[in-house]
Amino acid sequence: METLERNWWAIGLRGLIAVLFGIGALINPAIGLIVLVALLGAWWLVDGVFAIIAAVYAAEQRTRWWPLLVEGITGIVLGLAVYFLPGVTTLVLVLFVAAWLVVTGAFRIVAAARLRQSIPNEWLMVASGAVSIVFGALIWLFPSRGALALVVVIAIFALVLGVLSLLLAARLYGYRRWHQTHPQAM
Repeated sequence: METLERNWWAIGLRGLIAVLFGIGALINPAIGLIVLVALLGAWWLVDGVFAIIAAVYAAEQRTRWWPLLVEGITGIVLGLAVYFLPGVTTLVLVLFVAAWLVVTGAFRIVAAARLRQSIPNEWLMVASGAVSIVFGALIWLFPSRGALALVVVIAIFALVLGVLSLLLAARLYGYRRWHQTHPQAM
């Protein structure tokens, strides 16, 4: 807890960057997919750097550091891939999501067949699987439109994640200030 309290600013900065990215992408998604992908790459890079910084601080405190290090390295690798292979990265991301939707949809339909043995009217699971497959197929057939839809989803995710991170940072800052004024409570 002490490590998180001491590094509240890194969590807050990560949250602020996520909020700014989310707002920018939602306000004007028509500015072009290349710009939005570049912003996503920058977000991944900065987020990766701050995750590695947090991992170093956690290692100094002899707390669990390796998940932060893996998160940081992953963010940096994804961010660099966006800059060195922007077109490929965008297309691969869109097609990966499309494939994921089709595969999970198929598994939902298979699960519904097994669910029929336990409960009647498993049609809701079949319907959710079919919807997933249809959306995956549409993204596969129209990747540019699918990419814009993904940008909006990522923007909403970044906005929510950023707000939650800012709230966490504020809370950690409050705990840090309280512990500084009440050292006997530690």
